[in-house]
Amino acid sequence: MNKKFKILSVIMCLITLFPILASGLTDNNTNAADNTDLNSDKVFVKQQERYTCTLAANVMLLRRAALLSGDENWSKITESACKPQLWCGGMIWDYTYSGIHVVCEKVSGNAANVLKELLAKHPEGVVAYDYDYPHAILLTDYTDGKFYCADPARNTESGRMESSKALINPAGAEAYWYVKEPIKKSNIVNTSTISSKTGYVNKALKLTGSADQAEGKCKYTYSYKKSTATKWTTIGKADTTSTSANFKPSSTGTYTVRVKVTDIDGTSKNKNFTVKVSKYPPLKNESTVSKSKVAAGKTVTLKAKAKDGAGDYKYTYYYKLSSESSWTRIGKASTTTASAKFVPENEGDYDIRIFVKDKALKTVKKDFKLKVTE
Repeated sequence: MNKKFKILSVIMCLITLFPILASGLTDNNTNAADNTDLNSDKVFVKQQERYTCTLAANVMLLRRAALLSGDENWSKITESACKPQLWCGGMIWDYTYSGIHVVCEKVSGNAANVLKELLAKHPEGVVAYDYDYPHAILLTDYTDGKFYCADPARNTESGRMESSKALINPAGAEAYWYVKEPIKKSNIVNTSTISSKTGYVNKALKLTGSADQAEGKCKYTYSYKKSTATKWTTIGKADTTSTSANFKPSSTGTYTVRVKVTDIDGTSKNKNFTVKVSKYPPLKNESTVSKSKVAAGKTVTLKAKAKDGAGDYKYTYYYKLSSESSWTRIGKASTTTASAKFVPENEGDYDIRIFVKDKALKTVKKDFKLKVTE
């Protein structure tokens, strides 16, 4: 960053500077991310422009702070996203972004000692700035007598590294940015539901969005992705206040259906459901027989009824004495007539069977007992 350019930036932004003593970050809360998460290469960035080292270093600071707070949208904190709010010809000295309050202080005393003490309280890190070079880096930790950092300069290594490989020495830092406000682990719990985890083509499943321990009124984004797809499809509008949506699959397969809940603090939590979609619902046989006991010579009515399946139902009716093994068909097989008459001539115990069949040739039987008296 050009030194004259930086001096101009400081003049433009001095009005925002309110020096405050550093305070602890976590109040001994359990962090939402561990060191492996915080030091993942995906967390660190390189500056997009020649003069934006301070902005890029603060982006990395914000990302690690968001991870500690349990914010699943930490990766959306980017230089381009932050610049309109955090850049006024230079990095501003006091700001709040995504609920994270960051301030800048000038080093008072031995820089190495000051930064060591800050890192002991701030697991998200501290941005160190050297006016003389000038350049900024994110200090990630002080471990085994060494500072570790991420340098946003494009001509340095990516990811966490020893500070000796960075463009500036932390011992020569003259200012630093740090998270002033304690970060609390997000308590929001996504309690959204889906009406069924089994679906059928062109049959709607209901998604209900809800959350516990959220701050204020929530917004919801409903989406789905087929197992063979790479992109998510949003159902309706993203970040809607509607607490329900319908998912109507247009083809068979396995889908992941997601409900994202976001509270007024910007904290989001996803909940996924795996839904297996078939072409038709299972065929059901809901046939009935008018009587279970009748005198010989009296008529019994058999009523066939089918539900779901592929439609275009056909029916077949049978009877036999319970003591026999062979069945006698009543009328024609696979008829569209939804009823049949049976007149038993002799007393005894009878079995009655009704088959229903759909156009996909799925068949379901239903059996009944009939007692015929003299």
